[in-house]
Parts: sequence; structure tokens; C-alpha cells
Amino acid sequence: MDRFKKKFSIMMKFTLELSNLSTCKRRGQGAIIIQSDFSAVPAIGYNGPAAGLSNDFCTNQISKCGCAHAEANAIGKLGHYPYRSLVMLCTEDPCSACANAIINCGKIGLFISFMPYSDSSGVFRITEAGILFERLNTNNPDTLHVLKNGVLSSIQRRMTALTNGVRNQ
Repeated sequence: MDRFKKKFSIMMKFTLELSNLSTCKRRGQGAIIIQSDFSAVPAIGYNGPAAGLSNDFCTNQISKCGCAHAEANAIGKLGHYPYRSLVMLCTEDPCSACANAIINCGKIGLFISFMPYSDSSGVFRITEAGILFERLNTNNPDTLHVLKNGVLSSIQRRMTALTNGVRNQ
């Protein structure tokens, strides 16, 4: 496995492992924000009640569970991180509210989703805002070698472009 695939696989596994920390009763999601050259992981997130609230806060109701989403938690931890053109990996596409948070933070240049979300409006929002988007359609890092030809090379090209300060590749 080449170096890029190995690093990407490790980051994908990390994102999936974070979803196991979720305290949401409905579903576990994970998100990480990395520098495009894999040199740092400035923020991580998983879904669950807001900090300081009881894990029993989750109501287990669709769209009303009360949990903060993985993406929102990761962005909240990003704070004043000085770099832009960061990459967010997430176990699912963003919902529209998380898409707004991703756009407003102004630091994400590429969003990589493992699986689709039930509502595609979040993907539409981030791409309309100029954030690059890729979906793997797998949540198994061991299957990266069988992804549709070109997906990983496209991600690698886009991450390299972000590292070099070129945004729209």
C-alpha cells in the first residue's frame, strides 16, 4: 500500500473509532479535522449531548434527539486553529445545520464522507459554498483498494492542492 493510502486508511479508522465513543442512543458518528498533508489532527468530534450534560439527555427521536453532531463538535474544538484549507473526514454526509457550521468556520477546504446521509441538502450547501466534497460509499478502511477507480487519486490530488494553497482542484 502506498504511503498516501496507508495514512488515509489510518485516519479513516480513527474517524470510525471515534463513532464508538458516541453517547447518542440513535446512531454513532465520528468526525476528524486534519491538515491536508496529514501532519496534524487539530480537532475531533463524535455525536452526543452538549458538554456537561448527562448522557441520558438523548431522546432517541429522529431529528429531535438533542445530541450535537460529530461535525459540530469537531468544529467547536477547532477554535482559533491558524490554518485554513483543512480536511474533514466524517462517517456520513453533513446535515444542513452541520453544513452551515462547516461553511461558517471558514477553514474546511475538503469534506470526505464515508457514507450518504438521508438528506443530501448538506452536501449541496457545502459544494455551493466552494468546499470540495468526496464520498467513499464505504465505511470499511480495508476496502479502500477496491474503491471505484480514481476516487482515492482524486482525494489525493485535492489534498495535495490544498497543501500547496490551490483550492479548486
